[in-house]
Amino acid sequence: MNAEQRQKTVMSFLHEADICVVCADVVDSTNAVLRKEASGGAQEGLVLLADRQTAGRGRGDHSFRSPGGCGIYMSILLRPSLPMTQIPLITPMTAVAVADAVMEICGVQCGIKWVNDLYAGEKKVCGILVEGAADGNGHLDYAVCGIGINVYEPEGGFPQEIQTIAGALLSERTDPLLRERLAASVLTHFFRLYRALPDRGFLGAYRDRSVLQNRYVTVREKTALVYGIDDDCRLLVRYADESTEALDSGEVSIRL
Repeated sequence: MNAEQRQKTVMSFLHEADICVVCADVVDSTNAVLRKEASGGAQEGLVLLADRQTAGRGRGDHSFRSPGGCGIYMSILLRPSLPMTQIPLITPMTAVAVADAVMEICGVQCGIKWVNDLYAGEKKVCGILVEGAADGNGHLDYAVCGIGINVYEPEGGFPQEIQTIAGALLSERTDPLLRERLAASVLTHFFRLYRALPDRGFLGAYRDRSVLQNRYVTVREKTALVYGIDDDCRLLVRYADESTEALDSGEVSIRL
């Protein structure tokens, strides 16, 4: 299926009038391409879906392996009229949308590792990267939400360096349109939650799917017990000395 056919297929599964899906066979990074479009004045609801990325990225300096025919590599352009304090909620909201879509289309239950990774069993199957830019007045001009989902394992398996970490949702390719149906479902769930983001209606599902609840994690080389997630989606931890902390996703990384 070429990019034009894929675009028509995804749009046929969508029932959202304000979404414009553009498909590409290969790009360096869907986030990078969409950020350029945003800087040129593109409107909210523009979606770029690529079959393959040559320079897919995760948080920090991490790369995201994006082989052709195996996954969903998609970015969504947003121009939210939200307080800056609520922008960080887009990442966990997206995680819930993806988990809902995966269950709907693939029948696979995913857990969420705070704040932006989805796991099926003990393997990571999805990463989310939200990037933005401010205007001249310091207000958010746009946000680009990147989603990478490992639907199928690549031919020959994952590279050795990530074999213990990376996984795929499905082992068999029984539905030739599954990736297109899943992409459309992700977008449907995403915009449903996005329109209600100020109400934080996704938080209950996010907490229910947390794979860190009541588990010990390493925070800045210290061991802590995760005991909850607050309404701003900060991770609540308790240290051995009984002190507690609410962790912001931009401040720390978590190791199990």
